Amino acid sequence: HRRAREQQILAGLRAGDHTVNALVARIYAGLKPALVPMAQESVLAHLHKLQDDGTARLDGDDWALTR
Repeated sequence: HRRAREQQILAGLRAGDHTVNALVARIYAGLKPALVPMAQESVLAHLHKLQDDGTARLDGDDWALTR
């Protein structure tokens, strides 16, 4: 499941979703508003992992692929 979520985040970044909120809206479409903060934390954790791997970088509030 974790690998699949990472692939969704990478696809979102490739498609132009460069903020946590945009990625959450793409990946968790239709999510109940009360669950959005947990989804944001999950996406952010994946982004930090991708940053540690050298795959993504943070520029201000926007995330981007490095390769």
